[in-house]
Amino acid sequence: MQFRFDTLSEFLHMAGHGPYVWVCYAAGLLAISFIILGPIMKHKKVVKQSLQLRAIQAQIKNNDA
Repeated sequence: MQFRFDTLSEFLHMAGHGPYVWVCYAAGLLAISFIILGPIMKHKKVVKQSLQLRAIQAQIKNNDA
C-alpha cells in the first residue's frame, strides 16, 4: 500500500485543501453528535420529569387518604 503523504504535516495540509477538508469533517462530526446525543438527552429529561410527576401524584394521594 502506497501512502500519498510522506509526513503528518503534508497529510494535515493536503496540498492547500486541508483547512476545508478538516472543517467539513468537524462539521459532520458535530452534526452527527447532535443527531445522536439530542434524543438521548431528551429521553433523560422526559424520564426525570415522569419520575417527578409520579412523586407529586403519590404525595397528593397520601394527603387525600
